[in-house]
Amino acid sequence: MQTPAESAAQFIATQGPLPHTYEDFWEMVLQYRYPAIVMLTRLVDDYRVKCDNYFEAENGPREFGDIFVVTKWMKTTESSLVLRHLEVTRAEVNSLVLNIICSMEW
Repeated sequence: MQTPAESAAQFIATQGPLPHTYEDFWEMVLQYRYPAIVMLTRLVDDYRVKCDNYFEAENGPREFGDIFVVTKWMKTTESSLVLRHLEVTRAEVNSLVLNIICSMEW
């Protein structure tokens, strides 16, 4: 039987990573193995960069040190959400499949 703390939803709240912290960010994601990232900002808003692109590559996987991130698919919903299905891998760790849910109207 689980205690209330064990059965409660768990999450990590963080700002979008900066280019020099991408690898640390993905290490944290792999360490805690959460199945989703909820992004509450656009990458660019009013011509200002709000969050750097830490997940998507135009051709093939993105590399962050020894961590590889591959976008398997992307879909935009009618409610202005962008859903991305990713696979994150590292040599000595089982791969993690997760979703990034981006709100475009926040």
